[in-house]
Amino acid sequence: MELNDYYAKRERKIWAAMYIVLLIIWATFIMRKVGFDRYLTHFPIPLTMIFGGFVSGFAPVGGGAISFPVFSKVLEMAPAEARDFGFAIQSFGMTFASISILLRKIKIEKKVVLFSSLGGFVGIIFSNIFIVPFISPSMMKLLFTLMTTSFGVALFINNFVLKRRYKYREVISNFSKNDMIVLFIVGVVGGSFSAILGTGIDIFTFSIITILYKLDEKVINPTSDIIMAINSIIGLTCRFIFAGSLAGEAMLNFPLAIPIVTIVAPLGAIVVSKLSRVTVVKFIILGILVEIITTLTSIEITLNVIIISTITFVFSYLFYYGLTKYSDRKIN
Repeated sequence: MELNDYYAKRERKIWAAMYIVLLIIWATFIMRKVGFDRYLTHFPIPLTMIFGGFVSGFAPVGGGAISFPVFSKVLEMAPAEARDFGFAIQSFGMTFASISILLRKIKIEKKVVLFSSLGGFVGIIFSNIFIVPFISPSMMKLLFTLMTTSFGVALFINNFVLKRRYKYREVISNFSKNDMIVLFIVGVVGGSFSAILGTGIDIFTFSIITILYKLDEKVINPTSDIIMAINSIIGLTCRFIFAGSLAGEAMLNFPLAIPIVTIVAPLGAIVVSKLSRVTVVKFIILGILVEIITTLTSIEITLNVIIISTITFVFSYLFYYGLTKYSDRKIN
């Protein structure tokens, strides 16, 4: 037996054992309180998370781009409930995706995971105390989507218009104290978004690191998955600490999707690891496009929204453009 075959079989056995243990705990303890009959009235939730869970492992935009409009429009969930649902279900799905990434030895940037996650921890706590109680989640989602869109535009121009060909890296070389501070600040900002929306630190980290450090998207994508898993667990814990429970019926709804996301999220992470860098970029841009469409369908478009959106998009794009120019000079 070849060494790779041995590790592949060992990985499958470990993952299968963990999944079986999870299913036993889920069926014996969690669903005993929720009730299997809840599937009859809330079946759109697990159906939505088949695709949403796959997207969360596949692309850094997260499954929220799929689930948020369905939950808010079809199931009429409040934004806070959709956010808490996201934290809870990602704590399972992204954790299993992270386990698959580590077992398969898919390349990640460990320093980005460490310092961005530490910053995310601070950002989530800060946001829960000083931002979440005072800001509209729908407005914050719009601002976040616009920022993500500007990154998508910059990514598209660099790869398919200007066709810049950098020597993409798999690790941050010559790592310094300044790099540590940058990653920590990126985590704080991303964590603040996550505390409000249930997601955000993954795509924000992805956007900054790929442009600033020219890290290969195939490396930073699984890296952002692990960061999202860590921060989802932190965010879920903070919801219980600061709010006492999850909003609305999130506590009853998220268990319905646990058996699904713990399969499809790792599958998404594995599939994307097999693709070329350019293909990954194309799918990320597609994911951002989905994020734009779903956000616009879930908010009311007014003159104020248009003005704020235009200003936010312009400044965000200028930020990413400036970051690109700074990174080019730094490399050259």
